[in-house]
Amino acid sequence: MIQKVYSFVKQHNMIEAGDKIIAGVSGGADSVCLLMVLKELQSILDFEMVVVHIEHGIRGEDSIRDAQHVEKLCHEMGIEFEICSYKVGQIAKELKLTIEEAGRKVRYETFEKMQKKHGANKIAVAHNMNDNAETVIINLIRGSGLSGIHGIVPVRDNIIRPVLCLTRDEIEEYLSKKGLKYCIDSTNLENDYTRNKIRNSILKIMKEEINPKVINHIFDTSKIILEAEQFIQNMVYTKMDECCIIGDSKVKIDIEKFREYDVVLKKEIIRESIKQVCKSIKDFGNTHIESVLELENMNSGKMISLPAEIIAEKSFGYIEITKQKSVGDFDIYLPLDLEGITVVDKNKELKIIARVFERSKEFSISKKMYTKCFDYDKIKGDLVIRNKKDNDTIVINDKGNRQKLKKYFISEKIPKDERKKVLIIADEEDVLWIIGHRISEKYKITDSTQKILELQMKGVQDNV
Repeated sequence: MIQKVYSFVKQHNMIEAGDKIIAGVSGGADSVCLLMVLKELQSILDFEMVVVHIEHGIRGEDSIRDAQHVEKLCHEMGIEFEICSYKVGQIAKELKLTIEEAGRKVRYETFEKMQKKHGANKIAVAHNMNDNAETVIINLIRGSGLSGIHGIVPVRDNIIRPVLCLTRDEIEEYLSKKGLKYCIDSTNLENDYTRNKIRNSILKIMKEEINPKVINHIFDTSKIILEAEQFIQNMVYTKMDECCIIGDSKVKIDIEKFREYDVVLKKEIIRESIKQVCKSIKDFGNTHIESVLELENMNSGKMISLPAEIIAEKSFGYIEITKQKSVGDFDIYLPLDLEGITVVDKNKELKIIARVFERSKEFSISKKMYTKCFDYDKIKGDLVIRNKKDNDTIVINDKGNRQKLKKYFISEKIPKDERKKVLIIADEEDVLWIIGHRISEKYKITDSTQKILELQMKGVQDNV
């Protein structure tokens, strides 16, 4: 088995003479295997190693036992050992993350900190073939692109995965032959998390009832997909140089040039553009990518709201992908979802709930400040939530007389610095609602109104 790992390490240029490696060792079978494999490879490849154990503060005495086990192993082998303790549950709550997400964040931030402290140049983690299969299935379920279903890569930046070529069965067999003990994390046996459900149920059934080599086959397929993805990615970078203008928080795609490309390249350019803006495509599935692609053939001004507060807009020959700014930045322009919820500002938890319905005899107009009703049939085109423009006006009476919003704010004694924060709802012709203030007479419910649009702003101090 050592020969298998050695060949894998050499194939991917993971370790060179003179390297100093931070090895993440939790005490489980995978990480103990990583520790022992690295120890055996040291005599062949001539590198230094520091073991880092992260105690997550979740499993009480079991967590302390794991730390002590790793420390004992390191002491017996004369390997430098560091332990870092955290309260991951509390961190998850504060950052509004899942326990899994918070744990991963803590691990990699700690590894990087330890890397700097010890002057190391690489970080070794214990992902194996089973982890890869789980990741591929998770990303398939989420609707990932090629970058998701190619699974876990052997090397990414300064992170190396020497035992990725081994199945969990091979790891446990190796430890058994060596007479090495390892810790069992009881939470891995619970199906509270998606990965555990896939590990304990889906993959177990696939292996026992469909194909005992499923883990190996997924690994082989993910390698093929990775090779294809790398080939396509090189083409994507070349084409982005031709058709994209990339800024700090915006990517503009030249549609005239973009039209010439194959649809596969187009989708990957969109994915990479999103990644350039928000640094991650974790929350983006194929449906999101296709919705951006549809902007190519839409009218200028069309806009869609995406996960992670990303906006894509068709604008004067370009598809623009930008990060939504918060209300405090005074730069809001969002399409309104008339069939559900539109998140206005995630940080302040502002959102608008919309519903369209036929008028009934029981209907009565809401008197709440942040719930308003409009004559749906009078609305022209799409609705947007935005800040006011200098030339905005609102219809103030049934004769159709108008007043500039600036004059309205003055008459209502709204402080100048507060006016920039006031949001409005508008269609392609006019202002419907100055949120928190008045609505336009043009869109008011009348006796002839048949269909009603109700808008409710949530997240304000009170909805009265």
